[in-house]
Amino acid sequence: MTMRELTLWLTSLPLSAILRRSTWAIPAMQTAHLLALGTLLASIVMIDLRIWGYARSSTLVESARRFLPWDLGEPGVPDRYRRAFDHR
Repeated sequence: MTMRELTLWLTSLPLSAILRRSTWAIPAMQTAHLLALGTLLASIVMIDLRIWGYARSSTLVESARRFLPWDLGEPGVPDRYRRAFDHR
């Protein structure tokens, strides 16, 4: 599939027509995207602060268990990573 074929296929999708007609869909998607990026960055910074020794209120495992689901997009994905931090 060439790039031209791909773009023609994308423009033929119903979602593409909705996005072209709507005045609020693109700003709403950009807002959601920026909020998701902010959440990801904040959770990474919180874990890094603990690794660097600036946040001593909890152990690294506790911090990772608390913030890692936000890094991994939560539902479903972090299950295998949660098991790595479960030492009970």
